[in-house]
Amino acid sequence: MYNNKNKKAGIFMKSLLSPDYWDREWADFCESNADYVGERSSQGEYWNGRADGFARSTIHSASSSSRTNVVFNFLRSFNILQPGMRILDIGSGPGSFAIPMAALGYHVVAIDPSVKMLDILQANIPGNLPGSIATVEGLWEEIDIQEQGWQDGFDLVFASMCPGIHDKTALEKMLRCSKQWCYMSSFSGSRKFPVHDEILGRLFNRQYSNHFNDIIFPFNILYSLGLQPSITFWNTSNQHSQSTESFKREILYIANNIASISPAMEAVIDGIIAKHSFDGSVQQQISSVVGMIAWSKQAV
Repeated sequence: MYNNKNKKAGIFMKSLLSPDYWDREWADFCESNADYVGERSSQGEYWNGRADGFARSTIHSASSSSRTNVVFNFLRSFNILQPGMRILDIGSGPGSFAIPMAALGYHVVAIDPSVKMLDILQANIPGNLPGSIATVEGLWEEIDIQEQGWQDGFDLVFASMCPGIHDKTALEKMLRCSKQWCYMSSFSGSRKFPVHDEILGRLFNRQYSNHFNDIIFPFNILYSLGLQPSITFWNTSNQHSQSTESFKREILYIANNIASISPAMEAVIDGIIAKHSFDGSVQQQISSVVGMIAWSKQAV
């Protein structure tokens, strides 16, 4: 007999198949964890302050090519990468993917809200590339794709770990720019920040809670939109470099969201920063699990 329990289960299942349900869950999740982010990470000013350290941790890092290979091999498994293709790289940063893409002969439009990130990208483009890179400064949320002429304009729309991809609207905007393929990646679960953990452990006997985004939300939105996203996971660890000034500003923001920081507590923070600093930057080995999704708009 059909009872209230079956009815509730049916209603819940209907919710799980609704993209709007997952969009709301995504927004609620991001909002509930926003205090731990440190600063609004989609803004150009924030990333301008972190551009040099971010470049050292990505394009100038020893693990840069291995990260690129993991992503490119994932794309090749679906036969996505084709000669001469046109790619939109959302949240390109200093060119972690745009430069190796152009080196393979692809024509890349790199968008980022940080002028300094784009300056670093331009400064690191080697001569005689078989492909090309054009840069556009702006937030993905604010870019007018009709004005840019990007509607159905790219063979691949690519967003690696991009803070601007944070809701259903951003995903649908990716789809509108793509002729066929889209790719995005985001974290799966919390990352491990040992210096943050050391500071918050000393001050509050707790670890740094930084689970402010998760790949589960975009994956379920895409599935509930009728698409057929493919997902895989990658365990990664990399040496992260951040200027001491930027790091202290960020950790004070995080700590003050937990409790008011006294001069004695700030002295503890300064001591730990000094212990982990080299050449003006805080160094730490960050470990995480990254989820990578590829999908074709033709499945709609």
